[in-house]
Amino acid sequence: MNNKNLFDFFGDFILEDVIENKINNNEFKKYCITIYDHWLNEFEAQEFILSYCEILDGDYKLDEYIEYENKYFSFFNRIFQSSEIFTFDYDYDLTKEVNLIKSKKKLGEILQDCLREKRFYNFVIPELEVIILGNYDLSLPVFMKALNVRIQEMIKEAGLYLLK
Repeated sequence: MNNKNLFDFFGDFILEDVIENKINNNEFKKYCITIYDHWLNEFEAQEFILSYCEILDGDYKLDEYIEYENKYFSFFNRIFQSSEIFTFDYDYDLTKEVNLIKSKKKLGEILQDCLREKRFYNFVIPELEVIILGNYDLSLPVFMKALNVRIQEMIKEAGLYLLK
């Protein structure tokens, strides 16, 4: 799918800094892909939310974080095997280009930067009508036009959860 078709499908919101607000005004519904099986209450959030910065500060074990991170790699690799994934970075890219991820290696590099909070990328999967935003704390907002059964299955197979 070329950039023109991508823009036709998702509209110009993928170029906006206010992406989340613009998507919410369309027919997309917001969900969250996370390592947690429920929405955390305030106490749980303070106690359990994992951030890569906390790993660097020595508050958590790196191997625990890597275990969770690998679930996201598994999920995105499942998508990559069957669908095109485009990415864009609305914080850093001055040209606001949407780029096709052409290799698993590149996907891994981009995803690792995103999960480790170095640079937040957003992922567009036109075939599945899904947009996944980079975010903190191993919880990624996901927008879908309809609750997508294929995405739900891939999330579950990777050991992640989809919260509504």
